[in-house]
This record gives sequence, C-alpha cells and structure tokens, in this order.
Amino acid sequence: MFFKKSQNNTQHADTACWFTFIFWGIILLVNSIFETLYRKPLISSSLIILISGLLLFFLVDQIFSAIKKRKI
Repeated sequence: MFFKKSQNNTQHADTACWFTFIFWGIILLVNSIFETLYRKPLISSSLIILISGLLLFFLVDQIFSAIKKRKI
C-alpha cells in the first residue's frame, strides 16, 4: 500500500536519490576540506548529515510529485 509500484513513483524516487547523493557528496567534500584547513569538521555529527540527506530526499520526492500532479 505505502510502497506501491508505479512508473511515476519510481521516476520521482530516482530523481530524489540523485539529489540526495549529490548533496551528501558536496557536504562530505566541504566537510573534509574544512577539516583539512582548520583541523575541525564543519559538521561534526554524521547523524545530522544523514538526517538532512533523508529530509532532502523526501522533500524532493514530494516536490516532483506535486509538479507532476499539477501538469496532469
């Protein structure tokens, strides 16, 4: 019921997954550069990075779903 299979949901999830992957990559790159230069991480908690990526995933998924519904 919650995870029903449809082509639209899969496309939105793939897009949200790429946004999340790019976000995590940028955050980890910036965090490593900051830690190299200043000997202190910008974001010290991995849990914050994880939760912010998951929130971004669900937000992007909802935005693309809303855009798709308005076009129909």
